[in-house]
Amino acid sequence: MTNLRFTTTTAMLALVFSVSALAQTGSKTGKQPSYNHAAQKSFLPPDLGQVYLGMPLSAFASKIDISKAEADDRFDFLQLEIPFEKGNIHGLTIRVHGLEREHVDAILATERETRKYSDGTEYQVEVKRPRVSSIKGGVVYSIYIAFKPGYDLQTWAEKAYGKGELRAKDDPYHIYDQQWVKRSGDGLGWLIRAFYGEKGGSLQLLGRVPGSEWDPESFL
Repeated sequence: MTNLRFTTTTAMLALVFSVSALAQTGSKTGKQPSYNHAAQKSFLPPDLGQVYLGMPLSAFASKIDISKAEADDRFDFLQLEIPFEKGNIHGLTIRVHGLEREHVDAILATERETRKYSDGTEYQVEVKRPRVSSIKGGVVYSIYIAFKPGYDLQTWAEKAYGKGELRAKDDPYHIYDQQWVKRSGDGLGWLIRAFYGEKGGSLQLLGRVPGSEWDPESFL
């Protein structure tokens, strides 16, 4: 399991504070948005490779192996926690929207897995994993990245995004340590949040893809 600090409640609360700061992106124009890696490259840690926000799930699965991911399908989105080790990254979680319930059920398969407690005692759990060959539809609208301990995420993030907004020291909610509102060349609005710590930092790349939880028109 990754050490990413996010919940649906946190995301909803964060939206209340951030939505007014985001520039509007029309999702009712009738035009299908077209996103691409080239336009988003400067916002993405290079160890992620050729993935991007707004990418079809099937295309994402052709770039990063999701077959061992743990799926959470309790909400309107499908969440996949993906084992991923490359460079300074040691885990990914993505959220996918645009899947009907029957499509989610067709994608996921339940497996039993043996795990161990810290004392070595074994126990059984049921996990849901995606069947890549069964994927039809779905768009990746957010990526949560866990970094290895010792990686200087703040230096990289400020080089990539600028100084942004630092969390006030007396902030009781601690929604983020540093935050940026951006727009990539393909027109996608971004909310980017970083968390720093001795155990390894994490980065939230949240795309305002129409119809997703980060599309403010969903709350109008």
